[in-house]
Amino acid sequence: MSTIALAAAACSSSGNDSAADSGASSGAGVQSAKFDQSIADQLPSAVKSADEIKNIVFNNSPPATFQKDGKEIGWAMDLSNAIADVLGVKMSTTVSGDFSTFIPGIQNGRFDGSFGPLIVTPERLQQIDIVGVFKVGTGFASKRGSTVSIKTATDICGLTVAAIEGSAFIKSVESVDPKCEAAGKPAPTVQSFPNNAAAQLAVSNGRVQVFASNADALQYLISQTGDQFERQPLDYQPIIEGIGLNKDSGLAKPVKAAVDKLIADGTYAEILKKWGLSENAVSAAVINPSIS
Repeated sequence: MSTIALAAAACSSSGNDSAADSGASSGAGVQSAKFDQSIADQLPSAVKSADEIKNIVFNNSPPATFQKDGKEIGWAMDLSNAIADVLGVKMSTTVSGDFSTFIPGIQNGRFDGSFGPLIVTPERLQQIDIVGVFKVGTGFASKRGSTVSIKTATDICGLTVAAIEGSAFIKSVESVDPKCEAAGKPAPTVQSFPNNAAAQLAVSNGRVQVFASNADALQYLISQTGDQFERQPLDYQPIIEGIGLNKDSGLAKPVKAAVDKLIADGTYAEILKKWGLSENAVSAAVINPSIS
């Protein structure tokens, strides 16, 4: 896989699903979390009977979830496996490049959730529960050497912006429109692309000027693609990302309790430190965080 394909956004370049048993260990370099019977007792009977949580994640959204040497890795994989350790169940993970199937699959019960994670939006909170575990803003990457400079929200005005179809970054960019109008500037033009590689290619060949995605994921992209892209300074509208769960599954409370235990015992901080993401930590997990 080329480095440019190791992109960072809300879905990936492959449209095929593949099942991957991620096991119940928290990953290399992170100590295994300890089982907690009191939290495991909060699990719904269906999960207890199955002895597993059916999870779906992106196959190409580094540094949260991505494939390397045939294995799904990333900070979200480490965290999901640590949660499974606390709950004493297997985390049965399917990896997919088709983001459009995630929320419907959670709603219809094919999957218990996505530990991917998902950006919290009002629309998503109406469809699924989200346990907030991470904070990050919308970031922007331009082709290195371009004249683009994005330090404030109005610097996006008039630019052509690539974003992944169905991602929260489209609305994030569109929220700048009133600011542009007030400043007497044209609104940004958003072009959506089916996957990360297509969006990045559009930036590299000049079809669009910037690529909008998770600020942390863009930093990873920069590190993997040498001098092709440049991270812009603006970290726009920092927001919570979290674990998406079926509203009727009864998983939100035990998953929150498991994350809070991992925060308290230092495992959560250890995972984020491993991936260079300590500044994105939250002090406690929150079920369905409010959107300001």
